[in-house]
Amino acid sequence: MKFLILPTFALLFVACDSGDIYPEENQNFANIEVDATFSFSNLNAFPEQDYQILFGCFEENTAKPITSKTIQKAKNENEPVFVSMEKIPINTKYIRLVLSNIKTGTTVFTFFEKELENIPAEKITIKDQNINLLQYKRIQQQVFSQCIQCHGGSERAAAGLYLTEGKSYDHLYQIRSKTSTKLRVEPFSVANSYIMDVLKEKTLVAPHTSIFTTISPDDITLIEEWIKTGAENIIK
Repeated sequence: MKFLILPTFALLFVACDSGDIYPEENQNFANIEVDATFSFSNLNAFPEQDYQILFGCFEENTAKPITSKTIQKAKNENEPVFVSMEKIPINTKYIRLVLSNIKTGTTVFTFFEKELENIPAEKITIKDQNINLLQYKRIQQQVFSQCIQCHGGSERAAAGLYLTEGKSYDHLYQIRSKTSTKLRVEPFSVANSYIMDVLKEKTLVAPHTSIFTTISPDDITLIEEWIKTGAENIIK
């Protein structure tokens, strides 16, 4: 089953038109169609509240899309989702599928990227891209990047726990917590993973008052689903 995104009409099923990030009248567009087909695995980690998945056009060195379409959650694992843009801004450097922060509009994680050296003369077709929503790098950028001020971003890491990129996995996976009898992350067991006690504010040891102003339900769901599926260090 496929679903169609159309830029100017009401949409059905999986994909919807969120409108351009910037007003279309402020952009110069090339009449080049872009078609893409994506499918998603680990749908339970699809963002529901504070983040969204966008398919859009980006300039060089920008975190916000010039124009984009919102992808809604599919009903079934690995169900093909067809996305179409009838025209793209002439200053497009990248076509990307990204995780975006709804409040700020900035990109949190890039699932797919196609670089354009020049705007082509013919239609752009992106075929059969399988997107795993539980990539560890997504967890690093979406969740742990909010924690590194105390956990490795300075000269020391609180409780000896480094959550910086390249170190976080080895400091979490089946490692005994210094403030609990639990493991920091026990694969397949959310209840026995101390990180969930911290994220859900179930522990009074080493309170994390500042982080709870930014950690969202989507962040917690992402970690839960990662643990449930084995807490693997999956790159793609």
